[in-house]
Amino acid sequence: MNLLILGGSSNPQRHPSLIYRGTHRMGPGHFDSLPEDHEFNKLFHWYLEEGGETGVVHDVSKAKKLANAANVNSGDEKFEVVEITDGNKASSIGGEFLGFDLSQGFCNSLLWEGLKVERAQEDKPSIQTLCQLLEEFFRPRLNQYGLFSDFQTASFCLKAKVALQSFHDSLFEGRDLNVFKVVSVYRISD
Repeated sequence: MNLLILGGSSNPQRHPSLIYRGTHRMGPGHFDSLPEDHEFNKLFHWYLEEGGETGVVHDVSKAKKLANAANVNSGDEKFEVVEITDGNKASSIGGEFLGFDLSQGFCNSLLWEGLKVERAQEDKPSIQTLCQLLEEFFRPRLNQYGLFSDFQTASFCLKAKVALQSFHDSLFEGRDLNVFKVVSVYRISD
């Protein structure tokens, strides 16, 4: 089981989708106002050790405790524990289905900006037209969490982005989009 402890946007200055609840969000931070030996900071160090660069952890109880501690100490920011599964696999612990994300390594996403595509002025009009088509076709299919509700639409969107990227290699992420895959996102209740 792959668990993430996630709050708000990890890149607020880039105008993310305000409803997005997928894999590309901020993880919890150190509790600077508390001593290092405080339970909350011990949980944070566990999170760093087990989660590494991706933030993927596997202990549901500790993940919930850290999310609750972050919620108590982080002001307006609200953290939640989500389970991420490959493709359209069900949650192993009965989480609430939020939707399908297009994710790389469970910490990056092609949906976190709501399918906005920043196009350079020098792009060919044909590429700009295809980007607009992609946005207008797929954006209305995002659900209330900024994710796709069905696997087929998510898969089709990823294929469309990969195809479009083949015409302009830095259009979306500036890298090969074949490293992205469709994942299911499930919220784990407190």
